[in-house]
Amino acid sequence: MRKQKSITARTIRRWLRRNGYNYTDVRKVVYNDGHEREDVVASREQFVKTLEPLWPFVVEFEDD
Repeated sequence: MRKQKSITARTIRRWLRRNGYNYTDVRKVVYNDGHEREDVVASREQFVKTLEPLWPFVVEFEDD
């Protein structure tokens, strides 16, 4: 029984480039998740507005 060869990282990068994608190594970036994008901020604000009427029903626990 022969062992199958695995696809190398170089081959994957070449396929990505041929299909119109870019491959980049992201290093030393604290925020790379798009948390400040306009659509993300708008979605977060809408989420908070939806939850505001529920604050009277929130139960808070203390360590005591």
